[in-house]
Amino acid sequence: MAGQVGGLRPSKNEIAWVGFMVLGRDASPGISELLRVIRRSKPGNKTREWAISCLGHMGGTALWAVAELKRDPDPLTSRRAADLERFLTLTVQEPPLRLPYERQ
Repeated sequence: MAGQVGGLRPSKNEIAWVGFMVLGRDASPGISELLRVIRRSKPGNKTREWAISCLGHMGGTALWAVAELKRDPDPLTSRRAADLERFLTLTVQEPPLRLPYERQ
């Protein structure tokens, strides 16, 4: 069947995750909506977990949202947010430094 991978149909969460991966930082207008989804879903809900992981595809633009999630009353959510924050701060790269004598 069309849309199946290895005989399995991807879930809506998986499709959304891939979409955020493809868009990367261009998906940053969706950060507020992801936070809304996270806050409205119950702790331990798979949608909540997927939404948190989608924030990771937006790089440093999502750090403010991840910082908010670190204060979530759900220990799993706050721990995932802290892990994501560490990952993002390690992987966010600044543009390369240009030396004054280099051509642009």
